[in-house]
Amino acid sequence: MSALPRATPDAADRRLQTAFKVIVVLATLVAALAAGLVWSWRGRPRFAGNPVLPLTAADNLIQRKFPEVDFGAVYPGLAPAEIDQLQRDCLGLRYVYAPFVEFAPRPVTGRFVNITPAGYRLGRTAAPWPPRADDVTVFVFGGSTTFGFGLPDGQTVVSALEARLAPRFPGRRVVCYNFGRGYYFSAQERALFESLLADGVVPTLAVFIDGLNEFIYHDGTPQLTPELATFLAPDLAAPARSEPTDDRARAAAVDELIARYRRHVGLAAALAQANRVGVIFVGQPVPFLDFSMTPATYPFRSTFAEHRLAGWGYGRFKDAARDGAFGDRFVWCGNALAGADRIMYVDSIHYSAAGADRLAACIVERAAEVGLLP
Repeated sequence: MSALPRATPDAADRRLQTAFKVIVVLATLVAALAAGLVWSWRGRPRFAGNPVLPLTAADNLIQRKFPEVDFGAVYPGLAPAEIDQLQRDCLGLRYVYAPFVEFAPRPVTGRFVNITPAGYRLGRTAAPWPPRADDVTVFVFGGSTTFGFGLPDGQTVVSALEARLAPRFPGRRVVCYNFGRGYYFSAQERALFESLLADGVVPTLAVFIDGLNEFIYHDGTPQLTPELATFLAPDLAAPARSEPTDDRARAAAVDELIARYRRHVGLAAALAQANRVGVIFVGQPVPFLDFSMTPATYPFRSTFAEHRLAGWGYGRFKDAARDGAFGDRFVWCGNALAGADRIMYVDSIHYSAAGADRLAACIVERAAEVGLLP
């Protein structure tokens, strides 16, 4: 057997060059993977109210943002460690992609916050899935104020609504399902409602609690649209959400969002009618209108920056409601917290347990007055 030929210097150089190219390709792939992971983490949706602050396990962002507040007064009956845990549990919620609505909260089990695989938050009583046919089933849609950011499961506006509705249906069990989600506004809520109906899950009543997030997403673009657009077409410019900077631009933005919300009401009502579901649309309270900000009712020094448009134009939303722009299935509860004598918010925008209960009472009372309760 003849000996193998020795590699010439040129052959050795070529092998080194090939090896170097392989190393470069592998390093590029690793870097791209790392960049993708970083992007996915940085692009992870956060609750409306803290969109620019990074979430960390070592820091309570609510208490950091409002160092002047005695949260013991905001949460009567809870110890400081319990308040801290509740706030962290809400801040730590994660989201995943979901068809049609862009994103949905991941299921979670905890002492204060529990979200089911079906996508709704638990409340004051057990809520079976799918709903039972003999129950009075109420699906409640909205943003993080409806979800009850900063509140335990049993103290959200949806839990309070269940308690307030129960006496009106003697002999039947009322179960309210909390489909409120951080960042959601009317377009995503309607898509979620339609998806549930398409799956054959039909409630007795659907309640939409809206107003605040309509002003954040005044152009109709959901929270993660820019990130998803960049993911699909990184070579193209992603849609940018602009903030109106003068009164003329603000007025145009408010007119646009009012028109869009009016169309949402019509479309959602048509879906409900086609499926024999009762429906109520609610104009929610905000601290910028018909609310007295005193230390006894509102101990926060600032509101979140993304709510500047609502602070400027929520009165126009109220005027449209008063003029009947949103139809006969709409009830105005924007003044539900007027005359309060205790703290109505757990931070500068989300309701306290007392605020949630007052809103629930307003919904039931005003819906009953105009014959909207089935």
